[in-house]
Amino acid sequence: DSASTGVARTSIVAPPPAPALSLSDPVLLQDLAPLPYRSLISHDEPFVLGPYRAVPRTASVLDRGQAVRVLYEIYGGSGPFHVVHRMEGKEKDGTWKVLGPPQEQSSSDRVQAWEVPTSARWPVAEYRVHVEVRDATGATVGTDAPFSLRDPAP
Repeated sequence: DSASTGVARTSIVAPPPAPALSLSDPVLLQDLAPLPYRSLISHDEPFVLGPYRAVPRTASVLDRGQAVRVLYEIYGGSGPFHVVHRMEGKEKDGTWKVLGPPQEQSSSDRVQAWEVPTSARWPVAEYRVHVEVRDATGATVGTDAPFSLRDPAP
């Protein structure tokens, strides 16, 4: 009785905790195209993910001059998301060197795609796209999409 003790007791129902922020494995793509009429596309069709038609590569090797295309999903966390993509090249001593400035954006989309062209002047070497995502609460996760460039077949 709260009148005699000054303490009231009641039950509360706490909401379930939000799932932790995480990322899917990034996928290197052969082709990536936005869907022109998203509402008309069936998500039962192959290679449709979110607002994209995305055809995965069978190997993580690209010919010099082909575009690097990466697709991944953001799970959990609270949007909007601060997304950073950074291209890195592997040095002869095994360390990774940042190539150019990172590209940053704010997005509420959970399906993320990123593309950067290469040229015939890029060295044959090992590379990776480093991805970092920070949600509205400040939680941060990252992942890498490694690939290599080779000379095109004659």
